Amino acid sequence: MHELRISANINHANIVPIYGYTYGFGPFPAIVSRWAERGNLSDYLKREDAALTLLRKFQILRDIITGLQYLHANNVIHGDFTEPNVLIYADGTACVADFGLSLMYSDVISISQAPWTSTLSGNVRWMAFELLGEREDGTPVRPSKQSDVFSFGGIMLQVRPEYSASRSSPTKSFIITSGMTTWSS
Repeated sequence: MHELRISANINHANIVPIYGYTYGFGPFPAIVSRWAERGNLSDYLKREDAALTLLRKFQILRDIITGLQYLHANNVIHGDFTEPNVLIYADGTACVADFGLSLMYSDVISISQAPWTSTLSGNVRWMAFELLGEREDGTPVRPSKQSDVFSFGGIMLQVRPEYSASRSSPTKSFIITSGMTTWSS
């Protein structure tokens, strides 16, 4: 219900509005929000990428960064900023969704103890490298406005794949599986 608390003070054209929650769709409450007819950005790009003009792609990116900028101006750090967490409405507006995880991160002792570790692994391609490690005192590095901006850069590469060597990230996967969490020159 973190998202409900956050959304109580958030009202922006590029943020998915949350109307409440309901039960009966599994073991956890389900968030009730506006329906996004065109789905999430990941699926939208798979279906429509060839038909999207350069102007349309920039409109999508503008919508996303405008929503993220609004969150940051209201001291909300998304913390899980990924393609699936951007929804596209019938009119083509892109909106940021699922911004409740940022509050949950502060309650976790380490990433390996997080109850959503598999989700974090699935979203690792958008994650800032520093979030994969720990501070010197052993506490986890928390998401920040800067890590959200890093993740937006990853989304940009998905929207404009011609600037990306590939849509996968074997380098980051290697770093994670090898346990490397710091860079050396």
